[in-house]
Amino acid sequence: MTARFQHLAVQSGIGPHTTVIAGVEMANRSWSTTSTSAVKVGMLRRRPRAGVLNAVGVSHGCALPEWTLSVGRTTVLDPRRPLDALADPTAASIAGIAVARIGLNYLDQLAGYLDDGSAIPESWRPAARVLVVVQHDHRLRWNAERIIEWTGAFAAASAIERSPRGRRRTEHSPDRSSLTMRQRALLDVDGPCVVGLETTLGPAAVPGWWDPTGETVSVDLELLAHLGATLPGRCSVTFDQSDDSRPSAKVGVMLRGETIVLGDSARGDRGPSARATALLAIRTQRVTAWDGFESASQLAS
Repeated sequence: MTARFQHLAVQSGIGPHTTVIAGVEMANRSWSTTSTSAVKVGMLRRRPRAGVLNAVGVSHGCALPEWTLSVGRTTVLDPRRPLDALADPTAASIAGIAVARIGLNYLDQLAGYLDDGSAIPESWRPAARVLVVVQHDHRLRWNAERIIEWTGAFAAASAIERSPRGRRRTEHSPDRSSLTMRQRALLDVDGPCVVGLETTLGPAAVPGWWDPTGETVSVDLELLAHLGATLPGRCSVTFDQSDDSRPSAKVGVMLRGETIVLGDSARGDRGPSARATALLAIRTQRVTAWDGFESASQLAS
């Protein structure tokens, strides 16, 4: 059985930054590893809060797959910086167990690393990895039909602010000139994506449904209300294809910018929600793309 990837949302200077991670949950925390040189590590050191979206049963044929979102204080554990452990001594004491669990849950990914062999850059090798630990200070669990449970400040649902009428065409199309064919293809498919949002509790990530025709994204309306998401506000939309276990074969695109609420439907007719959805338009300001070991960001045109 192949473990499903999670999504980690961190706060950058221009809004949420949401990427795919291999992670596990234990001791009321989410654990993942990344390169010490990864951009999100610097972001987390400056703003130590993050959100983790975990799909439970989505890839295992469950009748009603579930999602969980955890938002909370975050610690980067780096063996080269032993004082990091003081931020979360409990996490530091069981870090070895967490690393072992990640390895066991993602054995297929470890095999993919072996397949890539010498092509793996030094920054991707085990000696250059750090642990990212997100405490479950606030947590939501839901399926396609209902919100199942909530803890922390997610308990109270708040109204979603609507954008003024007549602003539908404020979004900017992402600049595709520097994208590879595989990256461009991700933006052309009507299908699932992950939306990063700013909330008063910290950055959060939720499942969404992308419409390439209008370059809009649909998100569960009740979920947004529980999050207390800042809308209109800054957001990210992430597309990723990680079916192949080799890191050199993974590809993805993240759009970041301003988003507005265009409206909502009486019932979600596609995507991960059977309930009403909010229709969001994004005014893309920055495009980040990765293909194998290469990644780059550029301002949208």
